[in-house]
Amino acid sequence: MERAPLPENEPERLADLRRLNVLDTPPEERFDRITRTAARLFGVDAALLSLVDAHRQWFKSRQGIGATETPRDISFCGHAILGEGVLVVEDALTDPRFWDNPLVTGEPHVRFYAGHPLHGPLGQRIGTLCIIARTPRSMGDEERETLRDLAAWAETELNATQVTILMESLADGMIIFDERGTIESANPATERIFAMPADTLLGKNIHQLMPGICGEGAAEEGKACARLGEGGV
Repeated sequence: MERAPLPENEPERLADLRRLNVLDTPPEERFDRITRTAARLFGVDAALLSLVDAHRQWFKSRQGIGATETPRDISFCGHAILGEGVLVVEDALTDPRFWDNPLVTGEPHVRFYAGHPLHGPLGQRIGTLCIIARTPRSMGDEERETLRDLAAWAETELNATQVTILMESLADGMIIFDERGTIESANPATERIFAMPADTLLGKNIHQLMPGICGEGAAEEGKACARLGEGGV
């Protein structure tokens, strides 16, 4: 069995992972939705959102596997985070890196693996979205692109966790809205400013609530945010 070498930037990678404050947190539907979709789309036995910690890989979301973590030194994902593209192992029993791996010779009897790296807030490869099957199979370009798209979805959700923690800790109100001005999120402090629950602001238009807050074209190329004090912007 070939253990994956540590990345050269391992200290920075681990710091980026821990910046998310997500390790050992309970399951969340927003992540389970992604792994369920992956398992269904590819017709595989298991799909995982795996975060590669110092000595383990821990599963923030899992479908088809009961374990919540496995040792890093036998993980496939430890290999996957070494590159930017999809790591595909068509038949682990014929791959010199994995043929005698305990995850291959015993449960969950991995034969096929495909994993795409996930990046943390500072761009480090912190884990993967991966799929697993008990029988060998190949993976075409279109399927690789689909896994890449699902990984991007998972990455967005992971990094949104840090944004949520930051917003909820602010004493000032914070509103994030899209290029049309539609409010997508608002922190609890906005309740004092608008005298209404923050959740009721979702879907409303920032320009109607606060005309001229930052100009109609301020978010033309993406999302924007407004930080509000008690007296306004």
